[in-house]
Amino acid sequence: MNIKEKKIIYFDGICLLCSVLVNFIMLHDKNNIFLFSALQSDFAKKNLPNQNLDTVYYQNNSKIYQKSEAILKILFDLGGIWKIFIVFLILPKFLRDFFYDVVANFRYRVWGKQLECRLPSESEKSKFIY
Repeated sequence: MNIKEKKIIYFDGICLLCSVLVNFIMLHDKNNIFLFSALQSDFAKKNLPNQNLDTVYYQNNSKIYQKSEAILKILFDLGGIWKIFIVFLILPKFLRDFFYDVVANFRYRVWGKQLECRLPSESEKSKFIY
């Protein structure tokens, strides 16, 4: 597998909000285009050496997006009605990322966290990279 040609979502594996996001994407990924990797995994540490656990990263082919841009690009690539959210790219990045950071900073207090990274079910295992 040539990793640079894949669409990989890197997420905080112990964050419950991030797990909800992963579940949402898997539910709506009708074309089966996304792979997932917890930021705590060896794979993520190797491929994103300067990562921040407060950030969602999206690798689309060889380009890596982060924070609000990652979320908006993921929604666009989901297709269907979710493409409409790409309109938020017209907002300045500092403004979009300000709101992203507010949610990221409070995510454990509001949504909680798990003791361990999210484990995929048997049917989901092919979607996760460790």
